[in-house]
Amino acid sequence: MSFKREYLSYSALKQFEKSPNHYIQYVTKERDTSSKSMNLGSATHTFILEPDKFSERYFVAPKIDKRTAEGKELALMLEETGKIHVSVEDFAMIERMTKSVDKSPWASKLVRQLSAGFEQEFNEKINGYPFKGFIDIVGDSYVADLKTDRDASPAAFAKSADNLGYHLQAAIYSTITGKEFYWIVVENTAPHNCTVFVQSEEDYEKSKAYLFDLIDRFVAWDGEYNGYTDEIITLSLPPWSKIAKFGS
Repeated sequence: MSFKREYLSYSALKQFEKSPNHYIQYVTKERDTSSKSMNLGSATHTFILEPDKFSERYFVAPKIDKRTAEGKELALMLEETGKIHVSVEDFAMIERMTKSVDKSPWASKLVRQLSAGFEQEFNEKINGYPFKGFIDIVGDSYVADLKTDRDASPAAFAKSADNLGYHLQAAIYSTITGKEFYWIVVENTAPHNCTVFVQSEEDYEKSKAYLFDLIDRFVAWDGEYNGYTDEIITLSLPPWSKIAKFGS
């Protein structure tokens, strides 16, 4: 049985990069799709980028205690409306993050002044394979992605971008649109600093080459279960191990 879909997305390809089994887990929905952190991230995106839609999707209220009559009533109301609960404390944090974005000269320009649309869907081919997805922010000459992180400093985000595959995302969106790609990063902890990053031309070319190679590997995959490797690996001590350092 093949688990390969007829199209890719940034998230799906990022999972395949880890292992085919990660991709299978992703496309078969064997994961938590409604975690508190995911809901909070989505609520933040909506409030910053499309505030007019926030009240349609979310309901701000104190913590729900289902042991009380009021809590039970509120929980029932949320279930009936299909809205997602956002606590008063979390909403206050979202407001602070929004102010930080608006106070940042470049972030506010990319989000408020130059943008032509938000959450725009795309369906294009890269290296001959179909890709689908949504782009957070689209301007006439650029595209951008809004991210929340504990640390928006250049040193910290450089590590996050590499660890979480953000350069792969930049390569996908820039290749599809032919536009320059920006990351708008706002901290989800005080003081909620906001920093804007752009991928260098050299990094884009390297990321694009890696993207094409990864697509080729996906195309060649038979769609069956597969982990990291079928070989037996000789495990060496890492250089920081206390055992590796013993006697040196």
